[in-house]
This record gives sequence, C-alpha cells and structure tokens, in this order.
Amino acid sequence: MYKALYKIILLLILPIIITFCSCESRQSKNDLLQESISKYKNDFKLIEVKNYYPKTYNEIITDTILSNGYTVKIKTFTDMNNAVSVVSKTSTIYQTDYYRQVTSEVVVFKNNKLIFNKSFNSNFLKQHVFENKNSNNFINNYVYVDEAASLNSNKLVLIASQISPKSNTKDIYKIEIDETGLFTLNKLNYART
Repeated sequence: MYKALYKIILLLILPIIITFCSCESRQSKNDLLQESISKYKNDFKLIEVKNYYPKTYNEIITDTILSNGYTVKIKTFTDMNNAVSVVSKTSTIYQTDYYRQVTSEVVVFKNNKLIFNKSFNSNFLKQHVFENKNSNNFINNYVYVDEAASLNSNKLVLIASQISPKSNTKDIYKIEIDETGLFTLNKLNYART
C-alpha cells in the first residue's frame, strides 16, 4: 500500500519538477530593452551649457550737438552683473543663455546748462512705464537721439528700446526732454516692415 501511494506521489511530483527545471530564466527582449534604458538613464549625465551675450564688456559713447542748443552725451555699456536668462533643455543638454543688461547714461545740456542726467536701465523703465508685462524679462537695447524730431519740436527727442530674449518682443519708447529738463515717455507702436 505504501508502494502504490509512493508511486502515485512520485508520478504527480515528477512532472512538476520537470516543468520547473525546463523553464529557462531568460529575459524577454522587452525586459532587456527596459533594463538597458534604465541603465543608460542612471549612467547618463546631463550636459550643462552657459552662454553669455555679449561675452565681454562693451561701451559706446556718443556726443551730439544740435543747432537748437541741446548737447547730449550718451554712454551705453554692458552691465556685467545683471542679465535675463533663457533656459532650453533637450534630452542631453541643459542650456542657459544669459543676455546681459545694457545701461545708457544720458547727460543733456541746453545752452551749456545741465538739465538732465539719468541712467536708462531696466529700473528706469519699470518706474516710468505702467504696463502689465514682466519687465524683468526685458533687456535695454539702445538709446539714441532723433535729430530731425528734436530740431522740429525744439525739444530733445530720444528713442529707447527694450527687447525680450524669451519672446523676441520689442518695445520702443519716445522720450521728449524740454529745455527745463522735464521729460515725457511714450510707447511707440512698432510695426515691422
């Protein structure tokens, strides 16, 4: 009786053992691919790139003497401490572009008398332009004398611009300075032609 029971148990256990022994422990192609991707991601290091525009300090000084008595000195230079950053990311590169602010120091004389001395930077336009935009994303571009408008109006007319490197949006302002040094600032409608 024990022999018969022993044979039955052996016949039941033997196929189970053969089934487990015949199974290979190989991974499927999908499992191997997932494992390879996971290993790549763990071993991969993202490359960080930082670019500065302009790379070095720049300075431009212009002196303008108008026949209506205005003398203007504009010193435009790169602010090496303030910049607007633009971040772009791909699967392998994390790139940050820093666009340095530009400051223009404007000194105006009327008939050899100092009437205006201001720095045009991002803070100046934040104080005098009331718009619903994030002015921290804008950098100053230039300030120049509109000579024809200055001679026609008997005021000093300056043109200033800001640009957003993130959106490539450009704002242009007209600044009129009268003979006492009082100024008005108006945004111009800019249309690219």
